[in-house]
Amino acid sequence: SLPFLRTRLLISQSHGSQDLFPKMLSDKYNYSSSEITRIQIVANIGAILGGAAMGFGSQIIGRRFTIVVACILGAILIYPYCFTSLPGLYAAAFLEQFCIQGAFGIIPIYLVELSPPAFSALVVGTSYNLGVLIASPAAYVETRGGRNYPLPSVKGDPAGTKRYDYSRAMAIFLACSFVVTVILTILGPENEEDD
Repeated sequence: SLPFLRTRLLISQSHGSQDLFPKMLSDKYNYSSSEITRIQIVANIGAILGGAAMGFGSQIIGRRFTIVVACILGAILIYPYCFTSLPGLYAAAFLEQFCIQGAFGIIPIYLVELSPPAFSALVVGTSYNLGVLIASPAAYVETRGGRNYPLPSVKGDPAGTKRYDYSRAMAIFLACSFVVTVILTILGPENEEDD
């Protein structure tokens, strides 16, 4: 059951790092929608490459070890991801999503390897969808936490506009998620059979 909990946590990392990120960039740094779009594109390229690279690497060095390494690197990148402005933010967003989606990309094959062959599709599909259900409040939790850190108004904001520093709430959420994922991954099993 630890692999299934880990799946849910990795989905939480994914949503916890992506869902509120554009709002954080808008409120904290006052970036335009086109700048936010460019940052998101770079982050998504990192996610795609991370899934492919770490998935391949997990064939060589093991699923659990790759997940742990990805989570440790992702935890190290929390500060630049949440508290850096341009131009370094491009690299931070690319690398953070490389690590998060790299770890998450390993999960489907990892679950298939640990599941009885007759139920592997059911296990992977059910685990993923339950993970999405459990991770769905990530943006709400971060939004509520971010409201504890109001930002000053920016010239040109309409009257009554409130802005918040969501980066702190995102950093706390991600740090907790990485730590628990590493612990569960270390405690979990690994399929060491040669096919």
